[in-house]
Amino acid sequence: MKLNLTKLVIGFCLVGCAVKPAKPEISGLKGETAVSVFIEPETKSLFIQAEKDLQNRNYSSALSKFQTVRSRWPRSKAAELSQYRIASLFYTKGEYSKAGLEFESFIKKYPLSNFSFDAHYNLGACQYQLGQHDKSQLTLNRLKKDEIRRQGNKRAITFYQLQALNANVQSDDRGAVLAYSNQLALISDEVGKSILEEKIEKYLQKISNESQLQDIVANGPELFSRNRAAKRLSALTAKDSPNEYEELAKVRPTEVSVPPMDLGMGTKGSRNNIGVILPLKGRLAPYGKKALEGILLASKMFQSASGEGFNVFVEDSGSSPTMAQAALETLVQDKNVIAVIGPLNFKEGLAVAEKAQSLGVVNISLASKAGVSSQGPYIFQNALTPKVQLENLVRFSVADRGFQRFAILSPSNAFGRDMTNEFWDQIESRGGKVVAVDFYDPTETDFQDSIKSLVGLKDPRFRRNEWTALQDYSKETKAKTGKEPKLKLKPITDFDAIFLPDSPKTVASIAASLAYLDVGDMPLLGITEWNSDQLYKRGGRFVEKAVFPGVMNPVTRSSAQRDFMRNYQEAFGTQADLLAAQGFEAMEIISKGLQKSQSSNRADLAKQINAIQNLEAPIGITSFDENRIAQRSIPLYMLDKFGNFVEQ
Repeated sequence: MKLNLTKLVIGFCLVGCAVKPAKPEISGLKGETAVSVFIEPETKSLFIQAEKDLQNRNYSSALSKFQTVRSRWPRSKAAELSQYRIASLFYTKGEYSKAGLEFESFIKKYPLSNFSFDAHYNLGACQYQLGQHDKSQLTLNRLKKDEIRRQGNKRAITFYQLQALNANVQSDDRGAVLAYSNQLALISDEVGKSILEEKIEKYLQKISNESQLQDIVANGPELFSRNRAAKRLSALTAKDSPNEYEELAKVRPTEVSVPPMDLGMGTKGSRNNIGVILPLKGRLAPYGKKALEGILLASKMFQSASGEGFNVFVEDSGSSPTMAQAALETLVQDKNVIAVIGPLNFKEGLAVAEKAQSLGVVNISLASKAGVSSQGPYIFQNALTPKVQLENLVRFSVADRGFQRFAILSPSNAFGRDMTNEFWDQIESRGGKVVAVDFYDPTETDFQDSIKSLVGLKDPRFRRNEWTALQDYSKETKAKTGKEPKLKLKPITDFDAIFLPDSPKTVASIAASLAYLDVGDMPLLGITEWNSDQLYKRGGRFVEKAVFPGVMNPVTRSSAQRDFMRNYQEAFGTQADLLAAQGFEAMEIISKGLQKSQSSNRADLAKQINAIQNLEAPIGITSFDENRIAQRSIPLYMLDKFGNFVEQ
């Protein structure tokens, strides 16, 4: 919810620096996150007094004022900020139980807050101080790796330090190794690295569980811990004769050209046998069919290095992580596949990726949510993640169109939150600002309240001076003319464009409501799902000039996409879509990797796929990043006044 007129730049920090409150109107102190926020005008005076008390370390006075703000304006943005401050003050005073209750309440009450990470960390710190180490670890584990990385190195290191403390107290040696390893991956000074390496070595020597060591070898966040775990595993499993773990332990970090790809068992598979795991029954079957058709088309067009055709073995994921894992085992053990494509769903993708990494088989997942490939170096993602599609959109909006200030109107579901967070990150990374945000129920059909909240029309009290002036003018006019004029507040559109991550049907309704509330000329920015004739059919003139990242489009300038669409149409008699293209590309990627690899070793194939750069593929020019997620330069389209797609 955007609360107009009064803007503060508030610094929010982790508990370690909670005694150094930030000042209003300035960036946060070292180690803090500075966030621009809007608060209601009527709350400004008392809230800033509380901030000044906090700055001067008058904690009791600050606490009282923040509590007054929260109780007097309980549904305000200022109340949200005040609750965070109240919790931090209790922590500063050593009242960890009260602080924990406040942080826990904050997380439940404001799940989409910009300060969600801080609240989770601080709750974990409270629980640690109270000796509730298991609860603390569970709280910290709620935060995803990507979310931790986005905090920057210093804050991420602080997070992993608390994880290490919890692991030490609970005698969780594996957890301690991973926490110290995560820190090691983020620091640069040699003294700090040396200290962490000693700690990792110390805790590894305490681990005698082979499966735990194998997990560190496969999934450790950096090379030192993986190599040392391999050495420890070698000592436990074969003291008298060398094995693959001893060989792995001999590899020095400086001697590894592509570190992740030199890990693993190096298992072998049949070069011509490719496995596929997709939903083939139930409501997701149509999507699985499209992806499979793309895979089959590519298998006929790209032969193996030996010139022989590929053998494609297909298993049903059953829309179940357990069934998907069982399907993978069947493909590896019975069909000896060298690589597996799929599944589509994120949860199934995680299950398959975990098993594929443990078996040492290449997996190209088609799940669109980032995180699957983090399971290990054998796992790749060939899908349009939110980051990929939105970084193209944001680059165009900021660099080409000159937009700097943005609003977001999004559904309050997982998809909407993921898209909102990614768009926000991309905007800030390019120097832009998100100045207004509002969420609506995904089942909503009337969006006027959300739009009014976005543009300062929902509650006239937040614009008291303007509203009073209008009322006075109305009374004067009626007294003179005998007629009451139709007057209303104008929307505050202090942004250059609105991002709407939803379906064409919903966006068409929102666009019409924007026009009704006099926000109709605002440029609309969207997602790949807008790449459909349904957007203009439903939205008409209200969606003219909408801009969105495209995928399969007949007006594309890409020869690779045109050829794919033509070949697909000829082969299957229907139009290709994004899933068909992703399946096609996954098969093409495996073929390219096999052409460069001269062995049946799955680790060699993984290395060759990881090295692919600037592949001219149907969806766009493709390369894999350090997380083995396909990165692309994809086209952007704008709707003209006739509903035609115009590539930008």
